[in-house]
Amino acid sequence: MEFEDEMFKAMMLNNMNWVVNFHNHVKGAMNYLKKEMPSFTHLKENDITYWNHVYENEFPGKLRQTTFLLMFGHLEEMLYLLWKEDKSSEIELAKGNGVSKYKPFIKSCLGNRFGSFTEYTFIVNAQEIRNSLLHIAGRVSMMKNPEKLEKIIKSSKGLYSKKSDRVEISVEAISKLQQSINELLEELHLSIISRNKGT
Repeated sequence: MEFEDEMFKAMMLNNMNWVVNFHNHVKGAMNYLKKEMPSFTHLKENDITYWNHVYENEFPGKLRQTTFLLMFGHLEEMLYLLWKEDKSSEIELAKGNGVSKYKPFIKSCLGNRFGSFTEYTFIVNAQEIRNSLLHIAGRVSMMKNPEKLEKIIKSSKGLYSKKSDRVEISVEAISKLQQSINELLEELHLSIISRNKGT
């Protein structure tokens, strides 16, 4: 692999690692504050109880949602850059948004593996979760097709759940999304390197 290709791959991994580092750093900071809070003399006992509740029950879910959305931002930027880098063809993007827009490009790179590439399927389903978070604060019943979202949640084996009509994301879902994005982008990158050498 040439230097530019190695640098691009390193950049893709580094950008994703920053998102993961953000999640881990903020989670660590919250755990530290929760542990140290009893020693904060300016806080009353009611304040400590309140903030313990927030750090245990409210902020972790928001952090997982934010990390999930940041990973999708990374994915969409990389898909655009990879599509622009593909010199072997001028594949038109589909109408729509997000990953769906790049389906023709992804299909052309994966070839006959497209239908069985489980990481892509996971990402497409995760995009439905992302859309619910972005557009309706994760409220399942307000989706255009709530049955589709319900089916994704039920078949996710605990990666996603529903509480008070809102989608919840597990830590495992974030790890699975990270892995799926990394694998998809690496496959696309390798395909483009191979195709560009043939031009």
